[in-house]
Amino acid sequence: MSTGIELMQHALGINERNREPYRNYFLAGDGHADNSQWQGLVTEGLATSRPSPDFCGGGVLYHVTDKGKALAISALPEPKKKTRYEEYLDADSCLSFSEWLLGYRLPEVEYNRQGNAGCIAAHTMLLMDTRAVTLKVSGAKPKKRPKPATKQHYVRR
Repeated sequence: MSTGIELMQHALGINERNREPYRNYFLAGDGHADNSQWQGLVTEGLATSRPSPDFCGGGVLYHVTDKGKALAISALPEPKKKTRYEEYLDADSCLSFSEWLLGYRLPEVEYNRQGNAGCIAAHTMLLMDTRAVTLKVSGAKPKKRPKPATKQHYVRR
């Protein structure tokens, strides 16, 4: 058995995330467990009642009054903070979630000959970290790298 406020919230179709009513009815058939609760709301002026239409098969149709609507909305808990994904769904953009989330920090992806994707940024950072650790452990200075060969060296004469 529900409380009167929960019944009104259900009849209005509201909850902590959806605070705007989109309906206003509750159909209780003959012998329904919540009929007594609704009758109490009607006597308090928070709801009205009328017989249901014939196509519904009998029972009572309840509607929440403006006074009951204000009470039901004010009794709702504070809405929870939206998650980043819910913010993304509400955002009006054509970006993928990773582009929306990371923005300019999105890592570059390259594909090797076998078609496997690899992350350039993560690979570069790993190499840099490994080299720095090696230098710290050995105490050696970094070696100078030879200059890459230019096209002139490969020309046949």
